[in-house]
Amino acid sequence: MNGDRDDDRPRNLVGIDPQAAAHELRAILAAGGKGEGIIAQLGALTSWADKTGRRIPADYDLSQARLGGLEHYVWKDSTESIVRKFTYGGSFGRTVRNIKQGLVPATPLEYLVRWANHNALSRSPLPNSSFKIQN
Repeated sequence: MNGDRDDDRPRNLVGIDPQAAAHELRAILAAGGKGEGIIAQLGALTSWADKTGRRIPADYDLSQARLGGLEHYVWKDSTESIVRKFTYGGSFGRTVRNIKQGLVPATPLEYLVRWANHNALSRSPLPNSSFKIQN
């Protein structure tokens, strides 16, 4: 049971503000004192997802989900009439840090910043429901 609902869906599956999430992730990283490397970011993301109720349990039913890019699944949530998107553990899309290297795997912070930039430039902000963190 999850709060006032009769099921086990994560409580906070309505939109993430990527700019606020990045700010919170940076605060967790600063408090942890372990730098901002990928391992520290994955730990901070796990802490943030747990703290905000955005971690999808391993047994969450994703039978209606389809791949929606390199790092997420999407599906229409018929119970809430919205499209859900979740990022699966360990993949945050691609980014360019150095033009000679080309596309490289992005970190959680790079993913959130890219998403915030898209929303700032677009008339259609991209929602995201939650993150699946693999144990």
